[in-house]
Amino acid sequence: MQRTDVVTGWIEGVEPERAWRLMVAALVALFALGVMLGAVEARASASAPQRAGAVTARGSAA
Repeated sequence: MQRTDVVTGWIEGVEPERAWRLMVAALVALFALGVMLGAVEARASASAPQRAGAVTARGSAA
């Protein structure tokens, strides 16, 4: 019976150390993408009332 590494079981022919590095790099890239998309969303939602001429909480036009 051949032993399969938990980390590299789904990656054929990749050393465990390299597999860990690839997974960490992928997680860092996903985190950075999430931060960038969050910043874009926050910026868009912050400027949305001014662009749309929305009514503020007091009922007056912005």
